[in-house]
Amino acid sequence: MRNPETNEQVKMANSYRMSKRWVKEALVAEGLLDKIYKATEIDDGKKIEINLAFEQLLQLDKYK
Repeated sequence: MRNPETNEQVKMANSYRMSKRWVKEALVAEGLLDKIYKATEIDDGKKIEINLAFEQLLQLDKYK
């Protein structure tokens, strides 16, 4: 995954909690999530929503 602003290349983390801040900000900026969630706000339903958002973000050309 590539940060379009800095061209930083990163591998996707296995969990939302371990993801870089810019990845979380990109999920919100692209409208895939409502906000950046704290670890305490993530339940099983949110985990599914976040994983789907990650998959959609990876499909966007500017992050490839």
